[in-house]
Amino acid sequence: MRGKPRLLLTVIMVSLLAVPSTAYADMGLPMIVIAWPGMGVMLIPVVALEVFVLMRTFGTPVGRTVEVTATSNIVSTVVGIPVTWGILFGVQAVTGGGMGGPGVETLAGKVLAVTWQAPWLLPYESPAYWMVPVAMLVLLVPFFFASWLIEYQVSRRMMRSLAAGVVKNAVLRANLASYALLAVVVVGVLVVRVYQHVY
Repeated sequence: MRGKPRLLLTVIMVSLLAVPSTAYADMGLPMIVIAWPGMGVMLIPVVALEVFVLMRTFGTPVGRTVEVTATSNIVSTVVGIPVTWGILFGVQAVTGGGMGGPGVETLAGKVLAVTWQAPWLLPYESPAYWMVPVAMLVLLVPFFFASWLIEYQVSRRMMRSLAAGVVKNAVLRANLASYALLAVVVVGVLVVRVYQHVY
């Protein structure tokens, strides 16, 4: 069992590292093509971590906690991630985030490239190696809030015997733990890609 989470972490790191630079250079990169599969790959270690956190609060048997956690995470991954990305991309498009900018030669351009343009990275010439993981880190913030909201709603319906406040706080702690794990993975990818670029 211990080998499976490590295998999944390896798979997601390889997936992020394998972003085709040629495709990025031509049309930019809609980050949903990285985020959605990546979240799917990380589903098992995320559920395992959240089960551990939630069991300490819910006081429910392992099987029931796994059922609730897996269900809420599947819903948030299948529905929450693409819907949230769609909203973010809509904001980017409506506010002009896809219409170019100062480029990535300046500090302001770098910041804009991985925040305002994070949903759909523009086709800059060379910095994809660091922009993709940094944009993913930025996107983890709205994804976190979407996941917390959705997982709370699902968990609340499945755990009616518990007070709403208890469920809300427990799901918050579980999501803080799981998104910290996701952030660590993405930072690991960033470090590897910077190292590969420099050396």
